[in-house]
Amino acid sequence: MNRVLLDIQAVRPMLGDLLDNRYQVLQVLSTGAFGRTYIAEDTLLPGSPKRIIRHLKPSENYPHLLIFIQQLFGNQTKILETLGQHDQIPELLAFFEDAQGFYLVQEFFTGQLLSNLVTTNQNRSKYWTETQVIQLLREVLDILNFIHAQGIIHCDIKPNNLIKPIDNGKICLLDFGAVQPIYRPDSNTNQQQINFNIQPAGYIPAEQLAYQPQPNSDIYALGMIAIQALTGIHPTQLKIDPDSQEISWKHLAYVSDELANILDKMVRYSYQERYQTAAEVLQSLDKLVNPETLPITPEELTFSSCPIEDLENVIDCPENFLEEIKASLNQTTDKIINAINLKRRIFFRFPVLSPLIVAFIIGTGINSLVIVSGVFYISQPDPAQMRRMEQMVQEPLEQISKKVCDIPFICFWLGK
Repeated sequence: MNRVLLDIQAVRPMLGDLLDNRYQVLQVLSTGAFGRTYIAEDTLLPGSPKRIIRHLKPSENYPHLLIFIQQLFGNQTKILETLGQHDQIPELLAFFEDAQGFYLVQEFFTGQLLSNLVTTNQNRSKYWTETQVIQLLREVLDILNFIHAQGIIHCDIKPNNLIKPIDNGKICLLDFGAVQPIYRPDSNTNQQQINFNIQPAGYIPAEQLAYQPQPNSDIYALGMIAIQALTGIHPTQLKIDPDSQEISWKHLAYVSDELANILDKMVRYSYQERYQTAAEVLQSLDKLVNPETLPITPEELTFSSCPIEDLENVIDCPENFLEEIKASLNQTTDKIINAINLKRRIFFRFPVLSPLIVAFIIGTGINSLVIVSGVFYISQPDPAQMRRMEQMVQEPLEQISKKVCDIPFICFWLGK
């Protein structure tokens, strides 16, 4: 590429300006040290489709900066031409230059940024399920597997750079302005454990903060996004163990041990202890397909797999348990009714009792009998089992309800 002298004094493109006699600037997305990013529309195509335009231009007219920008433009062009072949990465559509700088024109994705979909509040109903998180991991890992195979590290994986297309397609990865080549050391070189003595910062692992990014630095960032989706807590607010430097998060989420172990390995402090490739993570996720390790949901966490028929293996249940309970309930109800009838005058001294209050008193007594009889659950059965238990005691409860209606001052509202 020939050396280009830029006009630093030239005014940056403004809203409404036409770039390369084709792209009309609609919006400024971001501004950085080496330029701006715009949303523009292509006025030469039917429907004027929107495009992303990255404008590279230094703020000062220093020779070394100009050379750097020119090299950056050349490298970015080659990288984006290759990476744009993946359907989850914006395609490089054009590039050009003028006196104001260098321009990269990319495909525009319409959808929602992941930063708008990953909650950071305490509303658990908005937290992602394991199924959603696993789908996110699979879709982004597929992208990472591709770009790492091209010898590139993204170095800026975060919710703002991931977008869910409006057509419910796969999540797409944006902004390749911070990419770095993968450093492949000599195979004869002995690699030693490296401790950077730096705490991770949000989605950025320690080695990247020390200017030594690795391919699994991107894996670390993705793991932190998944943890944020499960916990609703931003990575900067998660506690770090001062000794191990590992993230403490599992107590904040509904998560199975299998998925938690995968995420833990994705976000290890030491990159040598993490998954080394995206393919390794995908292989671990594939094992979750086993029915015994399927992702669980918050609703499933409260239920036990112990069937009612097996309760005698857990507790000592009398042989004639149901018959004894029926007799106890009938006897107790008869005593309550007799006591009320015998002391009718005393009852008149009290304000009229609400039927709900009396029913509550009787219910408490019945519950006490059940507890005294030795029947309790070590863990809660599932709803189907609960319905069966209700059917087993339905008959005595119906008998009691009929007797309750014979009690004065309770069912006066029935016209008795």
